[in-house]
Amino acid sequence: MVYYCLANVHLVVVDVVCSFIRLNRKERRADSEVHFFTSHFYSSLAKDGAKAVTSWTAKKNIDSFTKKFIFVPINQSLHWSLCVVVNPGAIMNQVEYSENDVPEEALLPCMFFFDSLKAHRQATITRNVRSWLNSEWKRLKKGKEESPFDKQTMKVFSPRGE
Repeated sequence: MVYYCLANVHLVVVDVVCSFIRLNRKERRADSEVHFFTSHFYSSLAKDGAKAVTSWTAKKNIDSFTKKFIFVPINQSLHWSLCVVVNPGAIMNQVEYSENDVPEEALLPCMFFFDSLKAHRQATITRNVRSWLNSEWKRLKKGKEESPFDKQTMKVFSPRGE
């Protein structure tokens, strides 16, 4: 029971810190170039799929593709990791150009995955996040491509700690 309580306290602390950061930024939600989800976002995404979290951005009129950074904290098995989506709106640059033809000044989308213990399955988490991005792309009718986010167009980088 104590173990369960400590886990929930940890969740609350991280959510409070994310809320504090959100509230103290100059820009506000819809206009900001940065978006922070709570840890419940990924839990819902993993459990129920992309459709289950559509309302998280739709109700607040948030266009995820205008953001430079989207922070997705993950809490599983009493361990935290973080997936950061970078430049999701630049996906068409990646789709349009071949890997060698991308202009130097072009923004490219990618993800960073931070997991100090390598305890979470990076491939599963990033697949779920890409699925959500494709769902958002369809919902917002952003382009001709139906599902532009895949392993080739949205690479994942995971820093190695020594």
